[in-house]
Amino acid sequence: MSTPLPSAPYSSAARRSAPRRRSRRRLCWRPIRPTSTRPGHLAALIDRYAATAKRARAAIDEAAGAGDADTADIFTAYSRSLDKLLWFLEAHTQEKE
Repeated sequence: MSTPLPSAPYSSAARRSAPRRRSRRRLCWRPIRPTSTRPGHLAALIDRYAATAKRARAAIDEAAGAGDADTADIFTAYSRSLDKLLWFLEAHTQEKE
């Protein structure tokens, strides 16, 4: 006759009876700071985004003038994205009613 095999160390019964170990990984998060702590930060971002959007529009005109419609289309999509982000940034600077 064969002797029965011992239960595997990772069987469901062993897992239920084994003490749980705590994970060493901890959540690392920082609270979001309100914009009032850095008042010039949003203004600087808005200035940079506006300047970049202006250069993108100039690149659209230059590419269109050179007859490169594909490049003008790429710059148009980029300009739309910049304008949308600029609109989001400017919305944060408006006073709440």
